[in-house]
Amino acid sequence: MRGFRRGVAGAALLAGFTTLALAKPVIVRTPPRPRRVTVAAVDVLEGRVDLADASRRWHRLNVKDRLATGERVRTAADATALVRLPWMTLLMAPATELGISNPGVLSTSLESGRLEQRGERGIVKLDAGSVRIRGRGHLVVRRLEAVTAVSVFEGAFSVESPAGILQLARGTGAVAGGPERPRAERLLAPPTSLRPGADPEYVVKGQALSLSWTPADRPAHVQIYSLDERPLLVRDVEGSPLRVDATELGTYRWRVTLREPRGLESEPSAFGAYAVVDK
Repeated sequence: MRGFRRGVAGAALLAGFTTLALAKPVIVRTPPRPRRVTVAAVDVLEGRVDLADASRRWHRLNVKDRLATGERVRTAADATALVRLPWMTLLMAPATELGISNPGVLSTSLESGRLEQRGERGIVKLDAGSVRIRGRGHLVVRRLEAVTAVSVFEGAFSVESPAGILQLARGTGAVAGGPERPRAERLLAPPTSLRPGADPEYVVKGQALSLSWTPADRPAHVQIYSLDERPLLVRDVEGSPLRVDATELGTYRWRVTLREPRGLESEPSAFGAYAVVDK
């Protein structure tokens, strides 16, 4: 009887080994890498700009590089860049990091810094931590860690956060992601008394020019443009005036916004102008 049992057990064990030997191996497939889709050109306006691919390895941006889904771009502390998508432009201030989502519902993400977006021809979709911004028009978004400040200059946008969805119209802004519930508030009035103003001031090449505005004792953000609307200088400053060097011949326009401690900006000033001449 015992021999019979041992024989049955041995047969069962042999059958088990045979089944394992004949079974097909289980193949665990590696998930496919997201398809790289080129979506934007990046113009380096000033300083060093870096690009990171999906592996998150950073390298200096090459003039031939284009920004694709799953990638990021960042500006150094003295650098600015213009990201051009078919339906909007994104002006990156110094010390700003921007990401592009993987294919699907294409969106951008602001990791840090200041981003100015113009999306008159399409819907802007921007994530900033726990905050999502959607809409059409012209706005500035500043992100400092978990807090995101949204200032709307043109158009209308929605700001979605864990506290709910807030609608912002032209001339309003909100601070989201902080301890307080976000609310729509009127932006500060624009700076005035720009000098040089609408009538261009002439400065000889190689000399310095002083840009001033009122109020002079508030933190501000200054931008200088060429006549073809290309940004040449994008800077946060602590107040008026700002001294700039006249190094290239041409006519330039400039404007300024006031900057609140929370990150909101005032409505933009009117444009001033100056011309750099030989003599």
